Amino acid sequence: MLTCTGSLSRNRTVGQQLGQGRKLPEIFDSLGGKVAEGVPTTRAALGLARELNIETPITEQMELILDQAKDPREAFRDLMLILGKEEV
Repeated sequence: MLTCTGSLSRNRTVGQQLGQGRKLPEIFDSLGGKVAEGVPTTRAALGLARELNIETPITEQMELILDQAKDPREAFRDLMLILGKEEV
């Protein structure tokens, strides 16, 4: 819980800075070599989900933000369209 809410959390810092439009390499530079474990965890979770053929739209959008510099606002809009569909 603290990694999401704590003001000293590197994961929270990365998320806030991505939301402000900064790119991941620039954010990593500002961390001074410290690790934000949420970034590699996102990639690992998506890899596992793909292996197991599980849909993970939030994680997929997060990977696009992290690795392809997708605008977080665009990812949010896309998620609202995906998550608004009826499941069968």
